[in-house]
Amino acid sequence: MNAKWRGMFVHDEPPRYRAYLLRYWEVRSNRPGRPNTWRFSLEEAGTGERHGFHDLEDLVAFLERELECENAGAASAQEDEEEGS
Repeated sequence: MNAKWRGMFVHDEPPRYRAYLLRYWEVRSNRPGRPNTWRFSLEEAGTGERHGFHDLEDLVAFLERELECENAGAASAQEDEEEGS
């Protein structure tokens, strides 16, 4: 295929993905009037690496950073390919 057209076909490569096992559990407060809290963990399916989070906001922030890294990597790869054409 002509190098000029190669970069135009985004679907030539398989889609990127990550698989995680999500766990969440309630931590009950010992103090009267204090609310119970939730804790979260993600375990990467391929590696078994675990990430722990004190609250939902931390979990969402982690996922947003992961997506930013993935998108930055894809953009960098596309720029490299365009420079090589």
